[in-house]
Amino acid sequence: AVVSTQSTGADLLADEEEHANQPEWIALERQHFHQYRDQNKDGFVDVNELRDWLQPEGGSPALSEAHHLVRQSDRNKDGKLSAKEIMDSYQVFVGSQATDFGRMLHTEL
Repeated sequence: AVVSTQSTGADLLADEEEHANQPEWIALERQHFHQYRDQNKDGFVDVNELRDWLQPEGGSPALSEAHHLVRQSDRNKDGKLSAKEIMDSYQVFVGSQATDFGRMLHTEL
């Protein structure tokens, strides 16, 4: 087993009271863990589930990252990014895997 709900997020929140007041991103990650990442519902993400999460079958890592950037930055939800939306989402782009893997992105696009 690689990751479990017991080892991610839960250890950041010591008791039920803190769990009830968890940040929205932790609640969302917990939901994604159960809905999408833990495919066999054993409470853990194994190597195969982790591989599927990081690189879905037939999916391009660059294309996945591009979709992620648009989803995170497209404030008016028109499916396109304006210069203002990109500038307003500067931190999303700075933290993007696309900045770490620019050569891959250039090659694939």
